[in-house]
Amino acid sequence: MNQTQQKGTRVAKAALLFLVLAVLLGAFLWWLMRRSIASAPRIRNVLLISIDTCRSDYLSCYGYKDQTTPHIDAVAAEGFLFDNAISPTPLTLPAHCTLLTGTNPLYHAVHNNSHYRLGDSHVTLAEILKDNGFATGAVVGAIVLDSRYGLHQGFDDYYDRFDELDFELRIAERRGEEVNHDAFEWLEQHRDDRFFLFLHYYDPHAPYDPPAPFAEKYQDELYVGDIAYTDDCIGKIVAKLKALDLYDSTLIIITSDHGEMLGEHGEKTHGFLIYQSVVRVPLIFKLPGTTESRRVKELVGLIDIVPTVCDLIGAKIPAAVKGRNVLANRQGGSDPDEGREIYCESFIPSFYQASPLLGLVTPDWKYIHAKRPELYNVTEDPNESRNLAEEQAERTLDMKKRLELIVNDEHRQSHPQTTTGENVQKLQGLGYVGGATAPNDSGFDLDLVHEHDDPKDVLEYHQGIIQVMSLRGEKRYSEAITFCQDMLRHHPGIVRAHTHLAGIAVDQGDETAAIKHYKDALRIHEEQPGVHSNLAFLLHSEGQFQEALNHSRRAIELDPYFSEALFNMGLCLQSLEKLDEAQEFYRRSLQVNPRNADAIVNLAVILAGHGMISDAIEHLRKALQIKPDSAKAHWYLGKVVALQGKLEEAIGQYHQALRIEPEHIEAHNSLADALEAQGKRDEAIRHYRKILEIENDHVTAHYRLAFSLDAQHKYKEAIGHYRAALRIKSDHIEALNNLAWLLATCPEDALREPTEALELAQRASGSLQDNNPALLDTLATAYAAAGHFDLAVATAEKAVELATAAQADAMVREIREHLDQFKQDKPYRASPVEQGTVEP
Repeated sequence: MNQTQQKGTRVAKAALLFLVLAVLLGAFLWWLMRRSIASAPRIRNVLLISIDTCRSDYLSCYGYKDQTTPHIDAVAAEGFLFDNAISPTPLTLPAHCTLLTGTNPLYHAVHNNSHYRLGDSHVTLAEILKDNGFATGAVVGAIVLDSRYGLHQGFDDYYDRFDELDFELRIAERRGEEVNHDAFEWLEQHRDDRFFLFLHYYDPHAPYDPPAPFAEKYQDELYVGDIAYTDDCIGKIVAKLKALDLYDSTLIIITSDHGEMLGEHGEKTHGFLIYQSVVRVPLIFKLPGTTESRRVKELVGLIDIVPTVCDLIGAKIPAAVKGRNVLANRQGGSDPDEGREIYCESFIPSFYQASPLLGLVTPDWKYIHAKRPELYNVTEDPNESRNLAEEQAERTLDMKKRLELIVNDEHRQSHPQTTTGENVQKLQGLGYVGGATAPNDSGFDLDLVHEHDDPKDVLEYHQGIIQVMSLRGEKRYSEAITFCQDMLRHHPGIVRAHTHLAGIAVDQGDETAAIKHYKDALRIHEEQPGVHSNLAFLLHSEGQFQEALNHSRRAIELDPYFSEALFNMGLCLQSLEKLDEAQEFYRRSLQVNPRNADAIVNLAVILAGHGMISDAIEHLRKALQIKPDSAKAHWYLGKVVALQGKLEEAIGQYHQALRIEPEHIEAHNSLADALEAQGKRDEAIRHYRKILEIENDHVTAHYRLAFSLDAQHKYKEAIGHYRAALRIKSDHIEALNNLAWLLATCPEDALREPTEALELAQRASGSLQDNNPALLDTLATAYAAAGHFDLAVATAEKAVELATAAQADAMVREIREHLDQFKQDKPYRASPVEQGTVEP
């Protein structure tokens, strides 16, 4: 063997020895890891924390330039920090559906925040843990995860309670400290149980608005301030666990649903594009009893949380789960799994007639399918600044085929989606674009991408819609209108521009314009349940009940679980006096959203109409538990308890309604009636006058005020209000009769008008075909006032005959007294209220 060969042999032996040592070292590290995990205390509790809209690179433990998250850092320092965790979508509801089911949006079929509901057939982590003996609780920070959207499945307690908030634009959320408040109470109650607690913090979501002192400290970086504030809240939760002696027995998981673009690639917030800034999220696992920090480079996803937790607690992983246990055979700082692929998507571009964005992420590469496909080496180019799709054509085609396999496989297996369009405006108030239909199968056909615009070409319109939402929230309506009109000039097919114009018109009280804009939106795209439902509500308010019914029905056809459409259907049927059908739709609405206080109140109205007073009261009290500041519920509860003779309680409820809504006309009316019944006529008159200040053409208020003034002998003013009532409603029987009586019998000679009295009395009695003795008595009195005594006698005798047949003895006596006067050719003069008027 020559020297060169000997040297080669030595090198080969050295290499082999190094390899053997490396394997042995790796095995030893693996053994230590398994021993560490195996020797860790049993997982008694699970705490899953989701920070909405949190970029991983803005946490100091992930390398942010400042120390923004000391409390999260402390948890990471004792656990596994995953550098490369991917969310399937930059939208809250579908991302959380993946987080809690371990399935992709392709399978769980939730692709947006509006008009979707996680189907009951899907199995959530809460259901798995509940079946394994865990008490389960959740506290969520925004309406996007409200229980009506289906994520409450399996939770014993699900703290959303957003019906207690003021749903103006940008307010359908709660701060982290409010989440903590409910979380602390729940932990106290379940400290002795084995539990699973899910916490959702919403604060980093736009608009960025951290409280003091974070607003001051991060005044030039408010997004960072919101993250720092959330970290502070998480620190308090960890401190609470320690105070309750729960920290060392709790598996803690900290993650996010998606990140934030912050202007990168032209998008200010999130939801439209699927670059790494929005799909790469933090993911930290802290096992009980471990204190060693391990940084993991392997590609993982939100889809992996469910199977990881299941394995750690020894629960069976549901067959539908597509993720994997990321802590199985884990070595700190291991090399990436080259075979791993994570799916991601955004269907928001389809709202602008563009193709959806479907993506595939591997440890080194990212493929985005569009009309102009994109390929990035995310290891070398983490900012995705250099599109290699043409340069790496073969790789691009290969990744497209692999994406297509995933899409075809998982979408084909997906369960039928169950959706809800519950109050899209609330979601829009949080900056979400929605309102169109769910993606159809063509959205998953990768070969149809060339039939649509490239999403990158319509991003400006999406940004414009986001700007419109902001302007609406600030009530800068003229600017918002200009934005929408400019968009429609360049791209007439943008449905959301029309629906925002409709929303602005509603905000400004122009319901006619709003109806037109909603109809314009439907001409572009008919299959929009939210638009049909909103249009139905407006048409109903305009009295167009049948057309409103048709649009409600169409909304329900498109979305059978649309609570507001079901409610509107009930409203229309109730207005059409189809009460049994209305009751059915209110009940269906409440099955989807049990906390719809208005539906409960309307159902109570129907129950009361059927004589089911106790049931009606029970429903109204339930509505007030849900929505204590419902003026309508207080008002109607007052009306119903008044039927039981509980006048004082009724008056109290009317006052509550007016405290909440000082211009609630029906409450003023009912309160005035109750005060009249108590003999407090002056107070009643004040409320009638208040109604007329609010609505001068309120016919009932004019009539009842006239009646009360008449009773106080304020005849001239009473006559004026009777006449006002008749100008508004010329066939108002009571006003016709009472004014006729007053003009015929008024003690003040200057106010008597016999000719007008006779004409009014003839109109009143004629409308009821001369079969009402009280009206005939007035007619007889008017004949006498006009000097027609023979007609007065004949009419009074007929009135006596009818009153006798009706066994109205008191009325018989009164009419006979009048008849005696007429037989003597004398007109009747008496206090009008005492003798002939028809009471309200």
